[in-house]
Amino acid sequence: MADGSLLDFLRQVSTFGLSLIKLDIRQESERHMDVLDAITQHLEIGSYRERSEEKRQEGLLAELSGKRPLFGSDLPKTEEVQDVVDTFNVLTELPSDCFGAYIISMATSPSDVLAVELLQRESHVKQPLRVVLLFEKTC
Repeated sequence: MADGSLLDFLRQVSTFGLSLIKLDIRQESERHMDVLDAITQHLEIGSYRERSEEKRQEGLLAELSGKRPLFGSDLPKTEEVQDVVDTFNVLTELPSDCFGAYIISMATSPSDVLAVELLQRESHVKQPLRVVLLFEKTC
């Protein structure tokens, strides 16, 4: 048996890996805002959600250039915040070749991209995914 189909399968896995198709991750921009708002509230530095776009960008760029961790296991999490945190944790646990892009739906501003970049860094994603924006309009 080890010389037949099992050996062929092991060679294929060795050559191509277990993932033949890359999975794109998709999350709505509001969910990232929820996480960042929970972080800023927990750090007692105000509401991320209530900041202007300019202030959001300034804060995100400052954090991206800094080295301090933003949050730990003590971050209070709603179900929505936990869902986003869990998604980024999966990105750290599985091989990076399993994933294609990180898609942000309902994106409206540069801070949407910076937020994902920061959350990838904070979650210790070894090979950050490229960020793709979907500029959708609600009716």
